Amino acid sequence: MVENSVREEIIKNTLDEIKQVISLENEKERQATLRSLSASLLSEKVSQKTSSTLQAYLDEISIDFKVVLDTHFPQLKANEKELLCLMKMGLNTTEISKLQNNTIAAIKSSRYRIRKKIGLDSKQDIIAFISETPF
Repeated sequence: MVENSVREEIIKNTLDEIKQVISLENEKERQATLRSLSASLLSEKVSQKTSSTLQAYLDEISIDFKVVLDTHFPQLKANEKELLCLMKMGLNTTEISKLQNNTIAAIKSSRYRIRKKIGLDSKQDIIAFISETPF
């Protein structure tokens, strides 16, 4: 289900970008925009592979990591724990924003709130802190 919504969003965004390219009158601008669109589509292809693994992320994330989140960080909301699991998988902010159908700013804001809740400053790695802290 998540994979289909991501795919639909990619198609919608691609169609919007194609419409913009068609409307450009300057050939150099059109070529530059087409190159940018091509790079974006290649990036989406990589991201799509990542999104297909979302269904199986529970299997990929260490059960110990999830237990630590549930046991030692009860103040975190379910969506914040999901964000941490996606980060644990190694996904970047852009990939997470696409998977969660959120803006990059919203993901960064969520990370900031998580840091505040668990008492970390911006220089500390959230995942390393949770994984390496003995409880």
